[in-house]
Amino acid sequence: RFDREGSLQQFIALEDCQDVAFPADGSLLISGPGVWRYRDGELEQLYEEASVQCIHVTADGTVWAGDHHSRILRFDANDAWMRWIPANDHGGMRDIHEDADGTLWFAGWNPVRYRDGEFATIVERLPERSPAPLHNPVLTRDAEGTIWIGGSGLSALRELPLWASVATSFNTDTPRIVHEDPARPGVLWVGHYSGALSRVGTDGVAEPVELADGSRLIGESLALGADGMLHAASGRDGLVQLGRHEPETRIAPEATLGGEARALLADEDGGWWISSDAALQHFDRDGTRRVWAAEQGLDLGTIYKLCFDRRGTLWIGARF
Repeated sequence: RFDREGSLQQFIALEDCQDVAFPADGSLLISGPGVWRYRDGELEQLYEEASVQCIHVTADGTVWAGDHHSRILRFDANDAWMRWIPANDHGGMRDIHEDADGTLWFAGWNPVRYRDGEFATIVERLPERSPAPLHNPVLTRDAEGTIWIGGSGLSALRELPLWASVATSFNTDTPRIVHEDPARPGVLWVGHYSGALSRVGTDGVAEPVELADGSRLIGESLALGADGMLHAASGRDGLVQLGRHEPETRIAPEATLGGEARALLADEDGGWWISSDAALQHFDRDGTRRVWAAEQGLDLGTIYKLCFDRRGTLWIGARF
């Protein structure tokens, strides 16, 4: 945990940190080897049966989580977890999204919807162009209300439900991150496991994103900046602003430590936090850099998650 000035305030050592959530009571929930609750300086394990990969607190305060075995977990008032196992149980739940009406969507090898107290497995299988299950899925919703899930193929999930394959080129390059363009509803930016970045238009056509020299832009992490624009970060290309025109470099790659940019987060002052395999970096609006790494006496391991809580405190999820 870091304060606004970038000073390390606290370090909680766990074997693995997959996700975090902030209930209204001011505690911190951490998923990884089970589920842990940090409150009033004490760390308590609430669930220990399996690796929990995602966690979410709904608007009414209910805590939901998904584990490696496709089990969906709900935390009730008596500190007890209930489990529901999908009919086709053969993969992990990796992401949770809540709609304004309280509907929950769980992204796993078999996506699941929870509405009005009932669960539904949305699809039995993916389109013929992408017959494999969704590996390491990520989930987002665009301005039109369409659910997008990235995995072993990128597909649109509509209310019927209807699955539509977006682009066959994705089948050979699994998406790992998906983000809607803030200025163009329905346009998606997709980062692949190879690091390459693609732009998917409202017509479902995917186009590679290129720099001015014609090389393929690498986008290992995506995040909105304080200016409302989407940015991509990578060890090879640095920090790049994505817009309606050509991608524009904001932080040159030679100014970073290199390595994979595993997490990217903007602060309200216009600065950026970028994590790599071995270090955490912060860049002020004017480009001044601070580094936290083993050389500075702080070995954070591989950082996968960066987020601010409601008080502006920075939290880091890492794996040693």
